[in-house]
Amino acid sequence: MKFLFAFTACLLYSCFASYGQAFSLNELNFQVNSARKTVTIVRSYSTSSDLTIPNTVDYLGVRYNVDSICPGAFSFSTNLSTVTIPNNVRAIGFGAFCNCPKLKGFYVSNANNKYCSQSGILYNKDKTILVCCPGAKSGIFEVLAKVDSIEECAFVGCDLLQKITVSEDNLYFKSINGVLYNKSTTELIACPNGLKGALTIQPTTEQLRNHSIAFCKQISSITIPTKMNHIGDYTFEGCYNLSYIKIKKQTPIRIPISAFSGVNKELCTLYVPQQHVESYRNSNGWKDFINIKGYLPQKGDLNDDDVINVSDATSLINIILGEPIDIPISIADINDDFEINASDITELINKIIYNYGNTTIPVADVKSCDYYVKAGHHAHFKASYHTSSNHKIDHSEVWVQVKREQTASATAKLTTALAYNKSYSVTDTVRSAQSVAKYAHSKAEWDGHEFVLTDSFPTSRTLAPVVWKTPTQWDEDKFKSYYPEGFDTEFVEHMITTLTKDSTYYNDLRNVYVKYDFKKETFEALNAKYGVNFPTETESDKKSDAWYTQVKNSKGEMVDEIDHYYYITVVDEKTTYNEIATPEAAPEGVSVFPVYKSSPWLFSRYSDDTGGKITTVRAQYMPYWKDLISTIPFIDWIYDSGNKVYNVDFCRTYYLQPTYRVYDTEGRVGIAQIHEIRLE
Repeated sequence: MKFLFAFTACLLYSCFASYGQAFSLNELNFQVNSARKTVTIVRSYSTSSDLTIPNTVDYLGVRYNVDSICPGAFSFSTNLSTVTIPNNVRAIGFGAFCNCPKLKGFYVSNANNKYCSQSGILYNKDKTILVCCPGAKSGIFEVLAKVDSIEECAFVGCDLLQKITVSEDNLYFKSINGVLYNKSTTELIACPNGLKGALTIQPTTEQLRNHSIAFCKQISSITIPTKMNHIGDYTFEGCYNLSYIKIKKQTPIRIPISAFSGVNKELCTLYVPQQHVESYRNSNGWKDFINIKGYLPQKGDLNDDDVINVSDATSLINIILGEPIDIPISIADINDDFEINASDITELINKIIYNYGNTTIPVADVKSCDYYVKAGHHAHFKASYHTSSNHKIDHSEVWVQVKREQTASATAKLTTALAYNKSYSVTDTVRSAQSVAKYAHSKAEWDGHEFVLTDSFPTSRTLAPVVWKTPTQWDEDKFKSYYPEGFDTEFVEHMITTLTKDSTYYNDLRNVYVKYDFKKETFEALNAKYGVNFPTETESDKKSDAWYTQVKNSKGEMVDEIDHYYYITVVDEKTTYNEIATPEAAPEGVSVFPVYKSSPWLFSRYSDDTGGKITTVRAQYMPYWKDLISTIPFIDWIYDSGNKVYNVDFCRTYYLQPTYRVYDTEGRVGIAQIHEIRLE
């Protein structure tokens, strides 16, 4: 609910900042503007379904006109069904009635000279401004011919709205695939909240309005074009099921912190141009996505705008003339001869000519395809193709390359204060591209300008994901099979190094606290090696406080025994810890701290100036300590005794990189890229 709160707080800020005395009446919160003798509605807590906004209210013997409604004042009112607006209301803030799922319509007094309603829709008086579409509106909404402005959040929360269309006579807006843009499609205005599946933003779009895609809960993927240079506040707020974002812009643009509020950044994968993965991983906002991966644009599409045209030919000429190339060479090597030269320009020009209808090779396009498929099941797709009249289509095929992702991690659980996680990931190609399905031309249907094929292709059951997560029983064979060689050794070495390095708290002490049952034989061997006599048997289970001496206090409680004290002096920037038998032995005016007794002085507890106790290892015993913890095997470092599981995670997933190919009778081939398909 954090994002919901942030949304509402943002909407309400201006009202709280601008008005004076506040009061509540009939489940409405008001703010007084004494100069005008008016009030504004700041927030409603009403649970009624039918709301009539009062024209006036009386407070402390003064009658005030209700002349305005704050942004977000009635947002998220779940029971609200109808709203009646009186004549005095002259200003309604943006998002005042957004996310009201049961709101069927507005009714405005005919005497109101600022607002009106038509078919339950809220407009300004002359219907040139669309203020709000009620949340219960379903199906299709048409923007009227006169509308030249649409207020922010006008469609937010209309969960049943499938499409937004625009009157043919409207000069200011345009609808493409049910999504609302400005006329030139440089700005995305609003996306209907009922839209399902994939959203591909137009290649010409340069900016996304604030809240423009907010609460589109059924959108699973979004493609953001190359020309995008602005993403507004809360643009993707509440897009809970967004799992796939493809960004064609090479340089990460600055995004507000609120842009992806409510999007699961651990599960949503961000695909960016291959050459610029690291830039996105280091960019504020974008780096919050856990999974950032690279992709390659379609061959010949040098600016990655999904259109092969004259601008791509110009780019290719400039590359040949010496301009630095910012894309993989394979994208510019049109004829696949491993060189970029004039012959690639010829080939690219042929593609461009074809795209304008004078084609010499088939052109294929993929309309849709499954994003997720269970291993062994069929992936469904819809594709189209066409060619010039003097070339006949022979058949089409789907080719698939299989990639594999493997991640392995382990987490230390033996230490109280130290949290350590080691992870490993790799992506590799399991199988190069090969044909998996072939379709006769007769299977496609002519729709008037191109052939359309709806079909599916199989996936292998052997590509099923593998997961090994927090097992209750250790399996050495699985570990050796899944994890890279040396993973466990590096893990243990890190733990030993961390627990034996110089302390940052005390120069001669190490902050250490390990819970582990060391064997009696281990102590005996180390005692012989170092010529000491540390205890080989302790009380309890040899864990934690069994290392320390306790005594009864005056209340009969068991407490840690104080052995002696210390104070700190600093001379010429050198810090010294002076140990003394009693506090009285310290110089006047210095702070004195206790040292708690431990049985053999391998460990000790020093208090800090906050009264806390620091578990430490004395410097003179560090070699002994290092050898001692070196006896702990990897499987014990990662064992979680509380939950009785081993803290290891392994995941192997497969994804397909298919292409759709169309062959004509002369052997020419047109190729369309299909987005990656994840196998579950």
